[in-house]
Amino acid sequence: MNGLREMKLYAILNIAQSLLIMVVSFAMVVVLNMGVIGAVLGFVIPTILVGLLSLIFIRNLFVAPTKLMTTVFREISWFGFYVVLANSIGMINTQVDTLMIGYFMKETDVGYYAVAIMLVQGITLLPQAVQAVTTPSIATYYGKGDFNNIQRLIKNTMLKVSAVIGCVSLVLAIFGRFLIPLIFKEEFLPAYLPMLTLLIGYSVYAAYASIGGCLASVGKVRIIFRIDAICAGLNTLLNIMLIPRFGLLGAASATSIALIFTALTNLYYIRRYSTEKNKSN
Repeated sequence: MNGLREMKLYAILNIAQSLLIMVVSFAMVVVLNMGVIGAVLGFVIPTILVGLLSLIFIRNLFVAPTKLMTTVFREISWFGFYVVLANSIGMINTQVDTLMIGYFMKETDVGYYAVAIMLVQGITLLPQAVQAVTTPSIATYYGKGDFNNIQRLIKNTMLKVSAVIGCVSLVLAIFGRFLIPLIFKEEFLPAYLPMLTLLIGYSVYAAYASIGGCLASVGKVRIIFRIDAICAGLNTLLNIMLIPRFGLLGAASATSIALIFTALTNLYYIRRYSTEKNKSN
């Protein structure tokens, strides 16, 4: 649905899946008292059901297996392989700071940092939603060789998302000291300074995230994997260096530096591969 730009149906299916996960998980964990097994099944069963339902809407696109094997199967397999690798490394990259805090510091510090992360990661919701629209659009323009529209889309999207994220970040920075005790407790105020530091990196990264599927849209998944691997290494190294000396601020600084580096590196390659000249090469 996303690739076909059927955004309304794409949204309906995702909402249906989320609601089903909530209802089935509640029934299995609370009503049937199935514990962790119930929580796992509460996620797996709705995912399978919605996945099968989704196939009905694209049944007209199915082709004979022999034709699939001789045309796109190998290409899509390698594409998916690198996407999975990049996503796996990206997951490590977003969790390494918390893991390092748990290794170098106390359990309470992990809790403070979790609050800071929870508040800051909320600003990525908008870019992630926007990316669901920009990714298939860029792929469509690239397939048609319409590089002017690709560049126009990237520029306009990043400017608008940056303006919104800038306002949200400013509100968090100003009122964060009051929001933390309101949502959690007074004891979690040590999360405020790490939150401010994280806001810097996430604000820059959020603008890039709105067009973050661009390289995948133009088939450069190997580059995404390499960038994510380098950035994960940088993030890990910075956390090892900074957390023992600066504590929570060190972890937040390491993450912000890594996020900014990730965004700038990706933007360099997006600019490089979203032009007609590079496609012809």
